[in-house]
Amino acid sequence: MQPLTIHGVRLTVFFVLGGICGSILATSARSNAEVVSNPTSELDLIVVTARKRQENSQDVPISIIAMNGQQLDRSHTHLLTEFVQLIPNMQLQFINPRQTAFSIRGLGNNPASEGLETSVGLYLDGVYISRPGMLTSDLDDIEQITVLRGPQGTLFGRNTTAGALSISIRKPERTFNSNVELSAGNFGLKQARGSVTGPLNTTLSGRLSAFYTGRNGTIENIGTHSDLNNQNRYGTRAQLYFQPSHAFDLRLTADISRQQENSGAQTLVDPGLTLANGSTRLNNIFVRSARFDYSPTFDPFSGQINIDRRWEIETTNVGTSVEANWNLSGYTFTSISAWRRWEFLPGTDLDYLPLDIQHTGGNDIWNQQWSQEVRIASPIHRSVDFVAGVFLYGQRLETASVPGATYGADAAKFYSQPTLILPAYALAGLTSYTHADADTDSEAVFGEIAWHVDDNWELTIGARSNWDHKSAVVSRRRSGGSVLNAADPYFAAATAARNQLAPGDATADNGSSGNTLSGSLSLSYRPTDILLLYGSLSRGVKAAGLNTIILPVGADPVIKPEVANNIELGIKSSLLNHRLEINGDLFYANIRNYQTTVRDRVLITSYLANAESARTRGAELELRWAVLAGLHMSTAVGYDEATYTSFHSAPCGTEWTGIATSCDLTGRPISGAPRWSGVGHVEYSHGLTSNLQSTSGIEYTFRSSSYYNSDDSAYSLIRGYGLLNIHMSAGPPSERWQISLWARNVLNKEYFSALSAGGVFGAGYVAGSIGDPRTYGATLRLQF
Repeated sequence: MQPLTIHGVRLTVFFVLGGICGSILATSARSNAEVVSNPTSELDLIVVTARKRQENSQDVPISIIAMNGQQLDRSHTHLLTEFVQLIPNMQLQFINPRQTAFSIRGLGNNPASEGLETSVGLYLDGVYISRPGMLTSDLDDIEQITVLRGPQGTLFGRNTTAGALSISIRKPERTFNSNVELSAGNFGLKQARGSVTGPLNTTLSGRLSAFYTGRNGTIENIGTHSDLNNQNRYGTRAQLYFQPSHAFDLRLTADISRQQENSGAQTLVDPGLTLANGSTRLNNIFVRSARFDYSPTFDPFSGQINIDRRWEIETTNVGTSVEANWNLSGYTFTSISAWRRWEFLPGTDLDYLPLDIQHTGGNDIWNQQWSQEVRIASPIHRSVDFVAGVFLYGQRLETASVPGATYGADAAKFYSQPTLILPAYALAGLTSYTHADADTDSEAVFGEIAWHVDDNWELTIGARSNWDHKSAVVSRRRSGGSVLNAADPYFAAATAARNQLAPGDATADNGSSGNTLSGSLSLSYRPTDILLLYGSLSRGVKAAGLNTIILPVGADPVIKPEVANNIELGIKSSLLNHRLEINGDLFYANIRNYQTTVRDRVLITSYLANAESARTRGAELELRWAVLAGLHMSTAVGYDEATYTSFHSAPCGTEWTGIATSCDLTGRPISGAPRWSGVGHVEYSHGLTSNLQSTSGIEYTFRSSSYYNSDDSAYSLIRGYGLLNIHMSAGPPSERWQISLWARNVLNKEYFSALSAGGVFGAGYVAGSIGDPRTYGATLRLQF
């Protein structure tokens, strides 16, 4: 597939932003000062569509956290990596857009796995998103983001075992409105965001939005005197909303966004010298690099790395969708048709060293998907109401090794054992190229019925039957490199090295078809208007997966379906005349055939496999309190004990190199699942003068320790950390303009977002992704 043009997208974005600014200037004469009104002393009502109809979140017997776009804008939260920090028991493992994985309650940590769906269902305006990397660009023109915790396979477009993340975009409006937002900050941040909406005729409305974010890098590559981990993102979205009558509406959306940046660079963290038995790794990173008169520095928070290859990430994300709603005698018929395309093109130095070891690394990805959902929802406020529908889905994914020679002139010497140093020609120029085509087709029928037994009791039952058909055609080719002479004294050792690092040509053609059944049963009881008690049983199933590489001998190319059986008890309360909400839940889930990523440290390759079983159990508590007029507080905390209950033939961490090739992780924590996580937030709004009001906020998020690698390597343990963010803004109550100051990670906490233990050729060293340091800036918002 050919990548989409870069300059055309950038020009379109800047043209749209210019048009939005023009629309604001053209209407600036309308601005009038307004008297400050008293800030509300009640909590905002949160409306969600967790059951495919609009409901007060306090009436829904599901663990839900929702945040609107204004909340995110005030705290300058424009990335999902930042948003996830605000959700207890939700994690995001992120190195780059391909190596991205969302998890809820400990389930879903499978980064860089093209052969699997995510355990956390991802949805954009009701459209299923197949690859997590499609959501790693800026959050722009957001209406609301909702997180549903626990299996949600019954009503959502793809079966999910962990939960769902649903993003809603602001719709076109019938009254003219336009806004622009300009930000500047440290690390050279320059950001522009804007939207314009209004009627086009008596039945048609439109909305146009765009964004651009540019920022310098936070790490210096001293080898090339350039900065890495910068930001360079831009995109635009257009919408049309057609409503000829109250009984019918149609919404057409098209969007495109790009990232062209050198993000995802990692620093050297630890040499990995100590093995599990206390001995020192013999052929370690210092021994290997000394062969080149070089000694690496392990100082991860110095802000410097030293690599010799280019580092660049490019993504293109394009999509369109059509949503139609018909209301016939109270029954609502909904159709959502969608198509999306995503490209990921990396250029990285995966040895993290200034040596000519690996020329290329990683995979190019081209992904296309289309979906069609049709459903019917009955009228509400009856003794029985229901939602039912069908869902069709198709995906065509192509992945290929980054083109070019894989190994450089230093590869052989670095790979060698101390007793036999191979000459450069043993590996120099050798290329290992893998290409895979993976296809998925899925059909499903689903339904949910709610029986309102009386004014206090409600019984809900739902089911979903899913048919999945998958195929993966994989080919591997070895080429390049010098021709080896059988009389060469290094012939046997060089051949063995080539066979391990660049195995010979091979092909694989695998497939999987099957039917899975998900379901849910919940009972809720409302003893008073201010209290909801509920209990639920749910079964979520994630379809089988396929490996998209040539596997080691004995490894199964088909990954069994992941099945989660969950029980949950919860309470939701609204107290003090809706000034205080306290919600909590207890959950317990058994997972069979947990889908995970394992690494063969002998053949130095990673692939998908199943852990026999796992378990996750814990509790969640959320509190929102309107303390006084204008003073709001909220806090949320989650406890999650996620462990493998049976994982006997598991991979071993890098500290077990030369000691064991298979380990027993039964009873060990699931990777990416901290026991404790939470957030606290205080915000105060008040009038400064008769025409000026101010809002200030402070939030603190925390995560306890967790392992990053699925093998629970001691070298992949990410220590717990907490982040403090603040924001202050001032402007008239009309919100015609607003100036805000904000800072994230105010205390400049040093922490890791990812750790990669093992190093090139199994040398044992550890590289890590550093969380953003303190960032701060100012934002000007104009609205008319």
